[in-house]
Amino acid sequence: MSDERRSPSTGRLAARVACYALVWVALTAGDPGSWVIGAPAVLLAALAGVGLSARAPGVALRPRGLVRFVAHFLSRSLSGGVDVARRALDPRLPLSPGLIEHTMRLRPGGPAAVFFVDLVSLLPGTLCAGVEERRVTVHVIDEALPNADELRRLEERVAALFGEELAA
Repeated sequence: MSDERRSPSTGRLAARVACYALVWVALTAGDPGSWVIGAPAVLLAALAGVGLSARAPGVALRPRGLVRFVAHFLSRSLSGGVDVARRALDPRLPLSPGLIEHTMRLRPGGPAAVFFVDLVSLLPGTLCAGVEERRVTVHVIDEALPNADELRRLEERVAALFGEELAA
């Protein structure tokens, strides 16, 4: 197919296939037998990624925000995971589960807000229990922890990642 007739998404699809294939090779240590599952998974992930990016025009992640976000998310995931594991293994450690309310400063319904709400459930010890416009209800493992501060910091990282201004 000539370059003039190729759609812009063809190049993006090829780039995604190449990136996802490299990730697959790294995850499977290059095992050739893994491609029975890997080839369809890589192709489907690349097609889904191109399709989703076409539905969300104008969403561009900021490289500096991405670095800060990944560092923050990994450190919080690790420390949260250790905390949850300690609480599970040591019955003397306190548990005080409850629901807290977080007023989101991201634009409701926007890609950054959806990403933020999904992330809340990925962090150890938290689970998004409901969303209404800007109000997010979060189930926490211990109400005594600085949950509100953690949610604010996560929201700031997501805003920086998406280049979005936070509401006052």
